Amino acid sequence: MQTEDEAPNLVRRSRQAILAACLGLFIAFALLAPAPAAALPPRPPTPTVTPRPTPPTPTAQPSPRRTLIMLVFTAPEISPAGWQALWTGIQWQDAIGAWHDVEGWQGALDEIARGVGKKTWVVAEGHLGSGPFRWLVYARQGDDVVAASQPFYLPSAAGDIYEVRVILDCDATTSPFDLAR
Repeated sequence: MQTEDEAPNLVRRSRQAILAACLGLFIAFALLAPAPAAALPPRPPTPTVTPRPTPPTPTAQPSPRRTLIMLVFTAPEISPAGWQALWTGIQWQDAIGAWHDVEGWQGALDEIARGVGKKTWVVAEGHLGSGPFRWLVYARQGDDVVAASQPFYLPSAAGDIYEVRVILDCDATTSPFDLAR
């Protein structure tokens, strides 16, 4: 049997044993736990959203770095409706002499005044000096060609404006009145 002095010692020893066991488990878990991961690298800066630039309009005024080609089309006696119907396109010539449409370089005239119509396109720097090209004028989109320019090469220097002049020659087969249908 236990004496009165031994009972508190037993409770104290039990508590010490439980505390020692808990401390031992804590140390064991600490030793078995994986090593902390290395510090993460710094995050890259959050990109700022900048609005996408609007594509240049064909009639944009030239800037020192913008290179343009401009069709200057002269035709006598075409009605206002005929002028409105005209359609232009550019073609490039391959090594065997065949002509191919340049996608994106087709459209109606940009301006019309006193028997002269104009169409302007911006030339990308990567295309400077390339060619040969030719400019076609159609009676209307998808219709017959009524005029074609002589072959030309794109400007070779940034900031240049190259004018391609085409005059509608009214002969027996082409009448300016056909353009007014």
